Amino acid sequence: MVRVVLGVIVGYLVAAIVSMIGIVVVWSILGASGAFKTGTVEASTPWSIGVLAGGFVAAIVGGLVAAVVGGARAGTAVKALAGLILILGFAMAALQLAAPKPEPPDKDSATFTFMEAGQYARSPDWYNFLLPVVGAIGVLIGGGLRKGKAADAT
Repeated sequence: MVRVVLGVIVGYLVAAIVSMIGIVVVWSILGASGAFKTGTVEASTPWSIGVLAGGFVAAIVGGLVAAVVGGARAGTAVKALAGLILILGFAMAALQLAAPKPEPPDKDSATFTFMEAGQYARSPDWYNFLLPVVGAIGVLIGGGLRKGKAADAT
């Protein structure tokens, strides 16, 4: 049981770190002008798709890590991590709908710094609800990669 819990925790942390790296990569490619719809603080479609893709890769890595750390109970660790991502993701999406949005400074979003973008950006609702689904699927795929390696070794 300890390995399952550790698998979930370590898998989640690794996925979060890889996801942050993905966000930085997408930002460095698109910049502020590409991250937002022109003249707004709403995330652009290229930004949303890029971050979803990065999140998918991060979830695959996190699922693989959860499976490796989970050892003989890899499947349980992977399923628990996928469930955690769904629950937390949908809760965060619901909170995004209900939370008041901070007012951005009176300047063009194309000139925002990375930190300002993170503070004032508004993701589309479809993105907020799709992200946990993409994450859970990625975790299951990543966990399956570990099973495939174990099956090949026998």
